[in-house]
Amino acid sequence: MTVIDVRGLTHHFSQNIARGDARDILVLTDLTFSVMEGEFVAIVGPSGCGKSTLLRILSGLIHPTGGDAFIKGHKILDSNLSAYMPQRDLLLPWLNVRKNAMLGAKLAGVNEKEIQSKLPQLFKQFGLDGFQESWPSQLSGGMRQRLALLRTFLIPRDIILLDEPFGSLDAITRRDMHDWLQGVLDSEQRSVLLVTHDVDEALMLADRVLVMTNRPGKILKEVRVEFSRPRSMKTLTLPKFTELKESLLDTLARA
Repeated sequence: MTVIDVRGLTHHFSQNIARGDARDILVLTDLTFSVMEGEFVAIVGPSGCGKSTLLRILSGLIHPTGGDAFIKGHKILDSNLSAYMPQRDLLLPWLNVRKNAMLGAKLAGVNEKEIQSKLPQLFKQFGLDGFQESWPSQLSGGMRQRLALLRTFLIPRDIILLDEPFGSLDAITRRDMHDWLQGVLDSEQRSVLLVTHDVDEALMLADRVLVMTNRPGKILKEVRVEFSRPRSMKTLTLPKFTELKESLLDTLARA
């Protein structure tokens, strides 16, 4: 079953310039791809090629200029079928860590007692145990990012849109979060679309990696990652992994 279906997507922004004039900036053009149920797809591409814009479109935050995008067969603006984590953590400074973690699930209609029952184990897994009553301003950047990721996975949606979720984490914490995410996906049927600049991360986590061109962004190449999931750090040392990485880096250099 196809859960994300993007067909000929186009988007441009209007930018004001001197003397009040405006010009259109084409960000995405003829973007076409799909994500199957239970599949993990990563998107890499040059900075500014429209990757984050794509996720905002799929989450329903902005309307595309042209083309179509569907979540489980529903027009994106008519659906509430995905959980979206943007690059910025967007934590509410007037809510403590526990209440920030619960916010997305509560807005999605989950019973508060059900949410509370899941929190103790998740706080331990995310390295936030003991900080439940702290304020966002008291957390490090990496802790804030982990809290935002925890909040996203508490939302009862089987389609997850992640925009650079591990970008601000140190290498050890990022590896731990990769292991945690793979463990969750091994036990739960969720489909993930991940935007990342880290080729190693894309190949470690995804079933397929889509490479986008420079702006205006469209799909330049698709790379299938044949390693079974979940994957360990040993995967990084395999000759096939090195071969795929070199191929992706070469494609990105030509994007």
